[in-house]
Amino acid sequence: MTIVLYGLAALLAVCALINLTMVLSVLKLRRADELLEMIPGGHETLPYNAHEATAAAWAEANDFEPDLAADFHGALGPNPVRIRVWKSRYRKTFLVAYTAEKVTYWEFVTNLQEGAGLTTSNTKDSVFLPSPPGFYVQAFHGADLDAIFERHESGLIHLHERFHLTIVDRAESTAAQIVEAIARQVAHVRAIPFWHFRGVWWYVVRRSVLNGKGVAEQYPG
Repeated sequence: MTIVLYGLAALLAVCALINLTMVLSVLKLRRADELLEMIPGGHETLPYNAHEATAAAWAEANDFEPDLAADFHGALGPNPVRIRVWKSRYRKTFLVAYTAEKVTYWEFVTNLQEGAGLTTSNTKDSVFLPSPPGFYVQAFHGADLDAIFERHESGLIHLHERFHLTIVDRAESTAAQIVEAIARQVAHVRAIPFWHFRGVWWYVVRRSVLNGKGVAEQYPG
């Protein structure tokens, strides 16, 4: 009986820690406009790690040009998240590499009309928090760049066929778009009833359920 009680106490402690971490993260992200620090010289200033170099080589081979390099101070840990962005002028699509604690993830982002957008990521953490209406997110954990780009392109086709959404090129800077996207998501999360207590469900269940599901499965015709 004692072992069971200790196990239950440990489980509750883990759940409380997940919820607390989520709440602190969301509250910190309220100041998104103060957390993005541009790197002078952009992509040329600091060397790439191996995964960033892979993204850079893929970008060059697919006509994505270096766009933005910044440190994002929105993580709870002591170190910022390094953000590198490349943009395809032709496809009006961004390739983003995020590096946190020596781990790098990639995603493609395309803006759509009516303030909508599609993000395709290779980490299920991208579907941890609920996204506001019009923010379509699909995650394929561990997939390579070619795979997530293919899923991104097919996702854009589905959104056009399902919701008649077309690709747009916004006038705002890339930095401004990043800040706005974070602010919109934070506002959406905080508007959900009892959001402070949903972190465990979102982290344990939501991430797993949505991982590997494209927008065609999430929003069937």
